[in-house]
Amino acid sequence: MTQEIGVGLTYHSALSDFVASNLEGIDVLEIDSSPWLERSDEEALSRLARIPCAKIVRGFPVGASRLPHPASLRRLRDFVSALDARWVTGELGFHRAQAPEANGAKGDDFDTGLLLPLRQTVGGARIGAHSARSIGGELKAPFALRGVKNYLNPRRDEISDAEFLGEVVEDADCGIVLDLGSLWINAANGREPVADFLDEIPLERVWDLRLGSGNQRNGYGFDARPGAILEALVEIAAPLVPRLPNLRAIVFEIHPDWAPRLGASGLSEQLRILRSLWVERGKAGGTPARKRQRSSRWRHERCGTPREWEDALGGLVVGRSVRGPLAEELLRDPGLAVARQLLSESRASMVAKHLVLTSRLVFTTAGPAFFRSLLEAYWRREPPLPSAPLEALRFGRHLATLALDIPYFTEVLEYESAVIASHLDGEKRFVSFRHDPDVVLRALAKGRVPGAPSPGTFEVELPAQPDAPMELHR
Repeated sequence: MTQEIGVGLTYHSALSDFVASNLEGIDVLEIDSSPWLERSDEEALSRLARIPCAKIVRGFPVGASRLPHPASLRRLRDFVSALDARWVTGELGFHRAQAPEANGAKGDDFDTGLLLPLRQTVGGARIGAHSARSIGGELKAPFALRGVKNYLNPRRDEISDAEFLGEVVEDADCGIVLDLGSLWINAANGREPVADFLDEIPLERVWDLRLGSGNQRNGYGFDARPGAILEALVEIAAPLVPRLPNLRAIVFEIHPDWAPRLGASGLSEQLRILRSLWVERGKAGGTPARKRQRSSRWRHERCGTPREWEDALGGLVVGRSVRGPLAEELLRDPGLAVARQLLSESRASMVAKHLVLTSRLVFTTAGPAFFRSLLEAYWRREPPLPSAPLEALRFGRHLATLALDIPYFTEVLEYESAVIASHLDGEKRFVSFRHDPDVVLRALAKGRVPGAPSPGTFEVELPAQPDAPMELHR
């Protein structure tokens, strides 16, 4: 069993200054592996490893019928080893699916763009446990699983959320990362009440407790506007923490966009809340009793396999045409529309973050409705990509084929696409401008369409390191 650590938070570059100045109050950092695995940066990884806090690594989704590629697992294992992580967290969901066969040819695999809930049957739990054992064995590190947000209505052919999680972690013999925010959201969506869930899961397997923020919209719980810890989660955590005999960490989950708004004082206050909970850990003593739920199991294997579930739900979320009884049932579920909405918001934010000047130029010159039409046409043509930089880069290539009649469009798009590419591969690049790039880029950065920049021949040198200043050659 891994040792106690303490309290901490999810780490983003936006928090680097706060972490460096508040090491005495931070015991642990959770590091999301995905951006680090997109681009190898040994120097940045070394700086991260030197931060004198324990590390937890968020790894791949776990439990799907399709296992991650062995090369991806090797890269993740090296990352975990470099950080000497105490354990790896896997989210119990799927993000890969396959299109149906067409004219005898195998359908293509695609990314769903969202982490989606697994097939919650006994058979699905067996596959989930096999996936967890396989991935955990490859990583050679302690492994813990967390549930995911589920916007779908409970189904008659499912076992409960708590029973599913309990089946997987006990079969795989791993820990639990208990995300109270997801439980609260799922309960708001009409799924299992939080108190019932906590009574049914093996609380002795909870290593890691998560608290974050959230809100509720149109009857569904969301955490799209993260900030301070939700008061409702603290109320749930206070009587729960003493019941967790093997708790190893309590972590505050904060979105990087909200770290500046909370500020150092706000972030410190969240850690103080966690610390007040931490001192109560395990005080109830012993192994907590729980209500072991065993559903009537014969009916749970008759309504589609886990892989059929992944392909149907994944295809519908990304807007593909899927047929069959399962697809027809899912189309009647209002939670499907919520998942589609979240996907469109996620894909739009990827573009806005990495093609910010190009988006602003099109938005201000042609209007928001036109820009939205460009996005939706692209989404109908291309499934999501798991990486925000890659998604933005591919959308940029799509825009380049449209020959939009917008001043400075080609120059700005080529510039931002080159910035993304240099970020991904660390290579130096040169971008040509027909107008003074200092005037064009500064105006867009301030939210204005450039006035009348001087024409000429200009070349911008993009450094191999994204944080280094660019150079302008006239």
